[in-house]
Parts: sequence; C-alpha cells; structure tokens
Amino acid sequence: MVGPGLDRLSVAVSSPLRQVALLGGSFDPVHLGHVALAQAALKQLPIDALWWVPVGQPWQKERALTPAPHRVAMLELTIGRDPRQRIETCEIERAGPTYTVDTLRSLVSRHPGVVWHLLLGWDQFVNLPSWKQWAEVVSRVRLAVVPRPGAAAALPPELQGLPVTHLLMAPWDVSSTALRADAAQGRGILDRVSAPVARYIAEHGLYSTRPPSQELNGHP
Repeated sequence: MVGPGLDRLSVAVSSPLRQVALLGGSFDPVHLGHVALAQAALKQLPIDALWWVPVGQPWQKERALTPAPHRVAMLELTIGRDPRQRIETCEIERAGPTYTVDTLRSLVSRHPGVVWHLLLGWDQFVNLPSWKQWAEVVSRVRLAVVPRPGAAAALPPELQGLPVTHLLMAPWDVSSTALRADAAQGRGILDRVSAPVARYIAEHGLYSTRPPSQELNGHP
C-alpha cells in the first residue's frame, strides 16, 4: 500500500539509527492506550525512534482482523508527522502466522548494529514464555514493560530476575473488543481513540456487520 506517510518513512529508514523501540499489536483499532505507551517510551527510553509493528496473522488470535490497509491507515493518522515514529510492515507482508522471533531476525539482519527495545503491556509480558522461541526473543531485545501494581509477585519463574525497564504511565483500561462493539452500534468512542481515527472508522464503516473492503484508495 502506498500511503501518505511514504516520504516520511523513507527518510526515517535512511537516517542512522542506534536504538529503536518496537510496539507490536493488531491495532484493530489503534487507541489512546497505545498512544500513551508510545509517548511513555519516547520520553523514558534512550531511543532514537519508535516503530509500530501491525501484526499480520496473529497465532494467538482466532478472529479475523480488519484488513491490513485499514489498520495501517489508522496508524498513519495516529503518528502524523512525528519524525521519530514510523510503521514497520514486515509482519503484514509475511505469509503465515506472525511470530515475534521471525520479525526480530528480519530486523536484525536488515539493520545491523541497532539496539532493539520491545514494548510490552503487563499481560503480554506475563505470557512471554508461551511465545515461539521466547528465549531468543529476550536475547535480541531490551524489554520495556508497563507494570501492574501488585502483580509482580505472580510472575512465572522463568521471568523472575529478567532485566526489564518499567515504563511509568497512567493506567489505560481500554478494550479493543469493547471499542469495536461500540463502533458497530454507533456509540461514542472519542474517549478512547483520536478524532481522526474515529472519523476514519465511521467513514469506512469499520466494525459494522458488513466486512470492510480489502482495498483502500485503489490500492490492495
């Protein structure tokens, strides 16, 4: 897909990078909780850039995702013109189930010398040992996690003592499932998504009973 952010993305790719944070997810839709996490990382981590990584075919989700062009378009609206942020589309371009270890192998190969940080919510962090080759994932990144008060005591034994940076941010209790349901019923979602994303969802009829088109502005 050729999107409005192509020139900005090209500049970001050609610029020298030393430390990059990766924020992965289905982003279906991208919401203000994601934005808060991205901003916390940009402020608190020693990174040069933050890359949003929309998932292709998540191996831990059974439902069908909104077509990737729409999810990428909503991310472009969210990022705007911030030169520190870009969208990495390797997962939606790769066939088959999406695994973080494959993404990291690809990025390390294409961008040698970069120090990678992986941003995780608490539930993702606790679930980390279930990921494909999770020990390799941990070996390739520095972990940055949003802690949950009082939850550290319940960490699986494999994760105890693992080096982790705790990101400080106000809690955002946002459910993408509830967002999609509210959008489908025409209920307000502006308290959880940005105005441009809310307009995009309404204009394209996302999350209605009719499946969204696979095409966007003439591009597959």
